[in-house]
Amino acid sequence: MLCQAGKSLRLGFSEIVSLRHSLISKKNKRCYINELRAKGEISEVEANSRLKALVARYSPKAAPIPNKRLTRAGVFENGTPVLDVSYDIIVYDTYDYLDKVLSISMADPFCAALKIYHNKTEDIRALTLSHYIRFGTDDEREMWLLRYGFSFEDIEWMLEVVDNVDQSQIYFNDKVNDLSEEHLTVISRFL
Repeated sequence: MLCQAGKSLRLGFSEIVSLRHSLISKKNKRCYINELRAKGEISEVEANSRLKALVARYSPKAAPIPNKRLTRAGVFENGTPVLDVSYDIIVYDTYDYLDKVLSISMADPFCAALKIYHNKTEDIRALTLSHYIRFGTDDEREMWLLRYGFSFEDIEWMLEVVDNVDQSQIYFNDKVNDLSEEHLTVISRFL
């Protein structure tokens, strides 16, 4: 979360990817060259030559931390022309980075520390925070449904038809008979 003039600004995944793509592909320099071409200050040939000469900015590949053996590896090879920078590769790498670095490298140690703290102090806030970091919720049924592999979108409608859920089974109520075919398909293997 970034702060700007006292207001919080949350960046979504698409905004993060867009900013990374702009930075790696040197969008500002490309736009400047295209402006010069549009104004007639440089020729089409000169503009194309300048664009082809621009190389992508280095951005490290996603890797779990800490890793003292990590070598300098970029998302794109050194000397890659900015015109060859793939938006799809940046999407994949950004997701990989968020998954590996934030989820695994940071969430696991934080959750472990919070659980240890909870065990020593019995401070329920530590356990609650651990659940929010790990699952994004502190609701027991939602956490179990996430463990079973359901998405938050599915869990929204499932909460009305699930009475209880634990490590051995999902217990559905009679409202399950009123579900659409699409929803029944999602839960069919658990019925």
